[in-house]
Amino acid sequence: MEKKITEMGDNFYIEIDEGHNGMGGSCWHNVTLRKHDDDSFSAEILQKQQFVEFPGLVHGKWEEDLPMEKVRKGTDFLCYIYPFKDGKAVFEWIVQPDGRYWQDEDGYGMTNDNEVILYSEFDMNGHFNTPFSDKIPDQLNH
Repeated sequence: MEKKITEMGDNFYIEIDEGHNGMGGSCWHNVTLRKHDDDSFSAEILQKQQFVEFPGLVHGKWEEDLPMEKVRKGTDFLCYIYPFKDGKAVFEWIVQPDGRYWQDEDGYGMTNDNEVILYSEFDMNGHFNTPFSDKIPDQLNH
């Protein structure tokens, strides 16, 4: 597993443990929000590929490609976290990438999955403020 550090602004950073997802790709296994000037501050966001505090899901058009009841509330694929802006950061969760390749007994086969990306905002304590939805947060539209 590879440890990555990403600056979040406002004196925060995240530690990410990235490793194999068991499907030929990579995913995040653990994500922890930390502060540069306070070694005691530690807010776990992901632990063993599972959200520590899952904020829920909002129904949307995305369910045409992946029904809500089939969503595994963890990270099977790489995600992205946008830096803090006005005290909020955005977690971009790739729930289903498009065009996944699976190896079968005959070689390789391709699925025609449509990409499903959901977004949630979290605060400087590492607590999610919004449920995950396909609505792109305002701070990413600028």
